[in-house]
Amino acid sequence: MRGKTDLDHNHPLFLHPSNTTGAPIISIQLTGSENYSTWSPAMEIQLLGKKKLGLIDETLKKGDFSTELGHQCDRCNAIVLGWIMSSMSKELITGILYPRDARKVWEDLKE
Repeated sequence: MRGKTDLDHNHPLFLHPSNTTGAPIISIQLTGSENYSTWSPAMEIQLLGKKKLGLIDETLKKGDFSTELGHQCDRCNAIVLGWIMSSMSKELITGILYPRDARKVWEDLKE
């Protein structure tokens, strides 16, 4: 019997056991504006494939879900944030203050 928070693998908030923050999802490391145009689409393709692109393009919002799934949305945000940070140079990571929202970090990197 499935519990209330058991999600089908097609649900955008589903997290596969292999989805961890420590594992980078692309081989390109963002070093700055000089390679952002290569890094960004590569990251977007991987996030789309993992059904998590909505967390950075605002098509997937915590407020769209029940309280119970809101917590799962927070977990997904943390995973995406970890993926973003694991594909950035250490110098860029230190420039992010209080990274809590993957979408905000994404927008900051775009600027």
